[in-house]
Amino acid sequence: MSSGHVPHGAEVATSSQLLAGVRVCVTGFEPEDREDIRKLVQQFGGAYDAELAKHACTHLLAAEGAHDTAKYAAAKRWGNIAIVPFAWLQRCVEEKGACLRVCLRRRAAFLHGFCF
Repeated sequence: MSSGHVPHGAEVATSSQLLAGVRVCVTGFEPEDREDIRKLVQQFGGAYDAELAKHACTHLLAAEGAHDTAKYAAAKRWGNIAIVPFAWLQRCVEEKGACLRVCLRRRAAFLHGFCF
């Protein structure tokens, strides 16, 4: 995703609770993509926050090239929010949460990077 654009039409799992317990914030995405991400996260049982909150958000979805945003810097500095690309969310949904389960088992290892 070089432009930060969310691809449409991806086949997804049917479970409405795949992302239960996940609270997502985004950075570097266009407004229409933010709305698509919000809908996707909520469709699968997760929560979406427009603002990054240190003790509320669990994942920051960062568009490619968003490493210089304030949200990215804050999440990295705080150290308790997983910084992941949109592909992580797609993969979690497409693989019925398998990526999420792997990430949760490796929580300490992926907080400052990407989990795949």
